[in-house]
Amino acid sequence: MSDFTEFSGNILESDDSRFLSFDILNMANGGEDIEVEIEKVIRAEAGSKFENGQPMNADVPIVVFKGEGVVTRRMWYVQAKTNRRRLGNLLGPIIDKWAGRKITLYPDANVGFAGRKGGIRIR
Repeated sequence: MSDFTEFSGNILESDDSRFLSFDILNMANGGEDIEVEIEKVIRAEAGSKFENGQPMNADVPIVVFKGEGVVTRRMWYVQAKTNRRRLGNLLGPIIDKWAGRKITLYPDANVGFAGRKGGIRIR
C-alpha cells in the first residue's frame, strides 16, 4: 500500500508563505492587475526573519490587506524603494493614513529582486 495519494487543488492554496511574492501575484490573477485594500501597515521587529531565514529590515513597511483571497491573505513586504515612494505619492507620506485606501498591484517580470527576476509594482 502506498503512503501517497493524488494531489489535487490549487497550487496557490498549498503555498503557506505569509508574504506576497511575484509568483503568487502572477499566478493568482493571470498576470493581470488586482485592486487591494490596505487594512494596516506594520513594521518588522528587529531580528524578524522570513520563512527562509533571511533577516528583515525593521524599517521597511509591511502592508496587511483586507480579505481572505490568495493575494489578500498575505502581507506585502515593501522592500523596493520605488514601491515605497510610489505608495507615498499615491497615498500621502503619513503611513498611519493608508488604512482603508485601495491600490492596484501588478506583477512585473522585468523587475529584479533578491537576485531573481520578477517583482510587484503599483499603479
